[in-house]
Amino acid sequence: MRALYRLIFGGIFVLIILMAFVFAVRPSSIIYNYDAQTLSGNLTIKVQKLNGAVWNDVQIVVSQIISVNPGSSLSLANLWDAAGGYLANDIGNFRVYADVKNSSGQIIQTANGYLNNSWEFAVSASDIIPPYVAFVSPLNQTYINTNNITISITNSSDAFRVWWYNGTRNLSYVNPVNLTLANSQYTFIAYANDSAGNLNFTSVTFTVNYNSADTAYPIFSNYQTNNGTVVNSGVAYFNVTVQNTNGTVFLNINNQKILARNSSNKYSANLTLTSGVYAYNWTSYGNGTSHNFNSSANKYYTVRQGECTQNSDCTNRCSADIFNSSGVCNSGICSYTALNCSLQDNWYDSGLRQNVSTGECTQKEQKEQKYRDYSCSLAGCVYVNTSTRWVDTGRTSNKPDGT
Repeated sequence: MRALYRLIFGGIFVLIILMAFVFAVRPSSIIYNYDAQTLSGNLTIKVQKLNGAVWNDVQIVVSQIISVNPGSSLSLANLWDAAGGYLANDIGNFRVYADVKNSSGQIIQTANGYLNNSWEFAVSASDIIPPYVAFVSPLNQTYINTNNITISITNSSDAFRVWWYNGTRNLSYVNPVNLTLANSQYTFIAYANDSAGNLNFTSVTFTVNYNSADTAYPIFSNYQTNNGTVVNSGVAYFNVTVQNTNGTVFLNINNQKILARNSSNKYSANLTLTSGVYAYNWTSYGNGTSHNFNSSANKYYTVRQGECTQNSDCTNRCSADIFNSSGVCNSGICSYTALNCSLQDNWYDSGLRQNVSTGECTQKEQKEQKYRDYSCSLAGCVYVNTSTRWVDTGRTSNKPDGT
């Protein structure tokens, strides 16, 4: 943001240019003295916060005697920078206030006004929250099965720039980077800042102790879970069989690393999860001399979102020609009495009768039938008549006399 102010104090023109990025309020200001006399006094630049209707001092950034000769100028930006400036670490309404006072402590007044000015700015909660940044890889561990290390960094969408430090220099980060590292301990640092100037960083320390001669890696098989059976919230169970392990097996899920329990090479772990889809994998160290590390392929576990909390939530519904009614809510899931409407498709008597001549004096009785094609509606099974026919009832009779 940029604001331009011009103050006229007597014959003294004071031009103040304020440059700021929300937090780092830097008044890049220049005082020009076009008067015939020297401008001197005590210059104070301070940050104030509004409390009700009162501006309370937060920090005095500059307080010193200035003297500006006729025809000369003074850059307040240099004084501001030399004093370290100001970085807001609170939310609210603020202002940068500047004035020049005489030896009696009074603001110097000229024919055109007082030598003071202010510039207001606001800091919201979002302005002081730094972006999220974290290492996906490597982890804080010892790598003994490989010396090929992937540098993968994740960050929140408000990050303006992301970079990392490899122990010797800073490198810009855009996509994962693969490194082949010598056996040693390493500390890498990931950084991210946002457009407001907020900075966040995180570090990871890991060790590479790779021995290519050891080829014993853990092997994972027989994955078992209660996937899809938990509704809203509950305990998720995980089992896996691991061969060539040194006995240390971890389940990695939901940013947790859970040490598994062992029973005859079948490892188990459980935790409570809420509704959602979770990626997970198993990791373990081998039983060879180098204890080679290995991980299973990523898998997914789903906790279903409940569809009801009470029976009234389980309203009638159709599934093709199936009419579901009398819903009961059980552990967040609706169960219904199901009726297949299509099973009712058939010929039905309409109630109409007629006699059809079968000879000079005899006749037979027929009844009308209509074919009903049933389908599902929220009110139940409904039908439409799609065809009509007359069928013999098996009754015969003589025609009335005279016909």
